[in-house]
Amino acid sequence: MAYTEEKINKTVKDLQNLLMEADNFSPYGSNQKKKQDKEYKQFWLGLRNYGPEILGLIKHLLEVLEKKGKTNA
Repeated sequence: MAYTEEKINKTVKDLQNLLMEADNFSPYGSNQKKKQDKEYKQFWLGLRNYGPEILGLIKHLLEVLEKKGKTNA
């Protein structure tokens, strides 16, 4: 997969937004454990959605660093 600067920025921004939403999420006001678990499910599903994109991006960046290291050696 080609990682353009736009794709990289979008992937990182999407993950940052999800992490901010999860960090700012407050389960207070819900006394039912089952309901709280269901509310957190949206963040788990979000991580499962962005996980493969982030992993692909990390692998791409590692390849770029490896190639740079070989040319500088």
